[in-house]
Amino acid sequence: MSPETDKIFKQISQKRKELERAGFSREEDFALTVFFDLAQKSDDLESLIKIAKGVLKTFFDWDSEIHLFDPSTQAKDSDATPAKTGKTSKRNKQSLRIQNKIYLQEGSLYVPIMGNEHLRNPYGLPHHYLGSLEIKNGENLNAQEILFLQKISDRIGCALHRRILAKQDSEHLQFINTLIADIEHNVIVPNMIFRLFLHRIRAKIKKNKHIEEIMKKSCAELTHIENETIEKINRCLLEMAEVNRSLEEEYDNLEKHYRNTSLFLETLFRKSHFEAGTFVLKKRVCNFRQEVIDPQLERFLPRFKQKSIEIDNSLGGVPDIEIQLVVDVGLISQVYANLFSNALKYTREVTTVNNEKVKCIAFGWEKVPKYFNGEKDGIKFNVFSTGPHVDKDEVDKIFEDGYRGRNSLGEPGTGHGLSFVKKVIQIHGGSTGYEATPYGNNFYFILPVED
Repeated sequence: MSPETDKIFKQISQKRKELERAGFSREEDFALTVFFDLAQKSDDLESLIKIAKGVLKTFFDWDSEIHLFDPSTQAKDSDATPAKTGKTSKRNKQSLRIQNKIYLQEGSLYVPIMGNEHLRNPYGLPHHYLGSLEIKNGENLNAQEILFLQKISDRIGCALHRRILAKQDSEHLQFINTLIADIEHNVIVPNMIFRLFLHRIRAKIKKNKHIEEIMKKSCAELTHIENETIEKINRCLLEMAEVNRSLEEEYDNLEKHYRNTSLFLETLFRKSHFEAGTFVLKKRVCNFRQEVIDPQLERFLPRFKQKSIEIDNSLGGVPDIEIQLVVDVGLISQVYANLFSNALKYTREVTTVNNEKVKCIAFGWEKVPKYFNGEKDGIKFNVFSTGPHVDKDEVDKIFEDGYRGRNSLGEPGTGHGLSFVKKVIQIHGGSTGYEATPYGNNFYFILPVED
């Protein structure tokens, strides 16, 4: 028996003993069963509330109300209890309160309704508080009846919790769908217009350079004339040449930034991702180095230089060959962006066996024959960086979403980068991994070679 199975059996035995100690009557057992059975067939909050109230009235002739917390009208630290509609009752605002213990008030017994502590806390309240079950004229209830109310309140809470989360998730999805439509309309489409502006700027730079050439020729024809005016023209010409050179350099930087930003925007905010609830690939044949690696490396080079990180391919080994793969260029480019970003954060100086100080990254690839199911070849892509190894007890966690290793202290980040890498590579049919090397760490992914 596995540890998990053993744990479940222990929980079942414990729950059985609890019920035996509770000593519920036949009628109470029937009420719990009827509520549980009907609750499974109910989808919405209102129906569930009616079922709970109906069971209490039918089996015990108790009049009841269910008061649900409403975050839109009630603060988390409020002492008012929301009304059954989810709105805080003005009449009871001063007299009813939120708390996680049973209490009597104005002749009514209030039993707290708590959600499942293993599910997401919908309101962020202590003990997953969802609301209160009110039993009218409940001051004369005995201990056994109160114990039963606690039990049915627990069941009401579990059933309510899932419906509240489902409602929140539905509203969340509606918001995301609206948001992505707005992004497509107000971000992606206008971003395409920047291409037109860039073309216009390029045309004006060309025009400037053309004027510069005309002026050079004119000045060359006047070299035999020596006066102050000609000297001023020559100085202006030199300044104009420098301005044109700077403009062309800035334009190239702007165009590269535009291409990369557009690629990431159009890739991440594809409508199909949100409709499917997962990444939807747009695969095509590409030259991996020219279209994926080089553009991302070019983006990071200035930052690597700023941190005195060298690019040393002698450690990683980059075969001088062209690799063509069928991939989603936008998503794979972001894989490299994340790996280079991590290398930028965590690369450290090390000392080699020759007593040399080295602080560098390396990237490369190698063929892995029959890697997939012992049949299909793979290509392993490496991004190596010098520095201390990842701790052994963290290796299995570093690709988990939100996980940040102990060496990440002081470095900005969310722990999402490697999780993104793993997810993108998985949907390409590949695998990811980490390996410690003599001078640092190698993060890699392996993609199948398409037939």
